[in-house]
Amino acid sequence: MRKPKPKPDGHSVAAYLIQIGIEQLEKSPTMRRQSHISLVDLQAAQKVRRRLLRQKPK
Repeated sequence: MRKPKPKPDGHSVAAYLIQIGIEQLEKSPTMRRQSHISLVDLQAAQKVRRRLLRQKPK
């Protein structure tokens, strides 16, 4: 018997997508420049991601 997979909640998925975007933009200065995103913006996104993970619904 297999264990059922835990259903992902919206906060976890959103935090994961933010993390992927942050990683992509950290690696590509050209993409950051084209989208007018600074490293300070990425730090702010990281804070939002952490807040989302702390606010997991019960």
